[in-house]
Amino acid sequence: MTKSLTKSEIIGALAESTALTKIQATAFLEALVNLAYKNAKNSFTLPGLGKLVAVNRKARIGRNPATGEQIKIAAKRVLKFRVAKAAKEAILGSEKSSSRAKTKTSRKLASIAALSDVEIQNIIFNETRSLSGPQIATARTNIAHAVINGEEHPPRPPSAPTTVGPIPPAEQAVYHACLTAVTDARAARQNGQDPTNAGKHFNFRKNNSTAPFQGHALRTQVGPLNNSFPTSDLPAIGIYGNTYA
Repeated sequence: MTKSLTKSEIIGALAESTALTKIQATAFLEALVNLAYKNAKNSFTLPGLGKLVAVNRKARIGRNPATGEQIKIAAKRVLKFRVAKAAKEAILGSEKSSSRAKTKTSRKLASIAALSDVEIQNIIFNETRSLSGPQIATARTNIAHAVINGEEHPPRPPSAPTTVGPIPPAEQAVYHACLTAVTDARAARQNGQDPTNAGKHFNFRKNNSTAPFQGHALRTQVGPLNNSFPTSDLPAIGIYGNTYA
């Protein structure tokens, strides 16, 4: 029997499929769980999966399984999870699920392909806010090209969130630099220039490996960069920003 995913495996899968770091994926998962805890009393819906609700269960008469005698079961408040219809169809199958999934995929691709420059700026900021070095501007511009290429030739690969919270004063310059990267990429493309050669994928590695990423060939590599928020995957120095086909 196949084992269920562990927390670390879930985080690893989220990081790989969204281009987030494992730390960012962990923070996202924990934030989602805490949001569910906080709002379950009023019901919390996770679109496509189901709804977590707190319900009042009335007092009732039950039966002692050991003796068979009737017993009073007190009223209490319990949690229930109501599985969404879409989840049932995706997991259990449905004759209508195939056409419905295609329709949803088309709508999703359409929404993904409509990123504004600010949303691209936010992606770049979320990906690079802890990185620095002489070539960081080039790395950010290359990411802008990759995201734009994903828009022009969908589907666009998953990336960091397109939104950000309040920007601390110390990071305002970095945030502005991310918009400059988008502007520079747009200008270069108007002149027929794209250093990524239509690359849509990007990542950061702790070395200058030129190995493919998820089967996609390397297009550009920039580094070394420094990381003010080091992890086991991305240490404090020696980071390389890459784009791929």
